[in-house]
Amino acid sequence: MIKSEFINILTNGLIQMPKEQRDDIISQYEEHFDIGISSGKSDHEIIQELGSPYEIIEKYNGNSHNTPEENEVEYTPSFKSEI
Repeated sequence: MIKSEFINILTNGLIQMPKEQRDDIISQYEEHFDIGISSGKSDHEIIQELGSPYEIIEKYNGNSHNTPEENEVEYTPSFKSEI
């Protein structure tokens, strides 16, 4: 899987969320890719760190009663920079 596939799966899986909330989540994951790429990591390595987009979708959709801030804090994966 590559970045575009990961982002497309995530976007399609979160389609029922309000657009603003979905866009914020997608933006966070795109930033993870940007940071990883700038650190010399491949898409595959970054995706291994982030986890399955399907599991991420389940977590967000399973907690749709939470506010966006609660979801972001609880489910934003930790990205370990190698600086």
